Amino acid sequence: KMFNQSDYKGTIECLTNAVPRGKIHFQFFENLFTEGGIREMTKFLGIKCELSDLNKPLHSTGSIPMCSAQTEMAIDRLRPQYEFAMNYFGGAVPESWHLE
Repeated sequence: KMFNQSDYKGTIECLTNAVPRGKIHFQFFENLFTEGGIREMTKFLGIKCELSDLNKPLHSTGSIPMCSAQTEMAIDRLRPQYEFAMNYFGGAVPESWHLE
């Protein structure tokens, strides 16, 4: 159940089967709160771009470190999702998603 939230492939396939591709804007979290990401999103939505202090985290949670065994298990479990994203989004995939 925990990995249902990380089923990017299933989510994207369901969405693209129901909504025309031109009406969908995909954005990676790593880019969402950058000036470029905000400009892309507001352009897609057809609204005025209003930038704020992008360096001030709000409602942030701390990171939870994982041991190497946990990291390896997570990578193995999520590898199909990362491979799907690489195939679907190509060069738009953030560097942090590259497994090798």
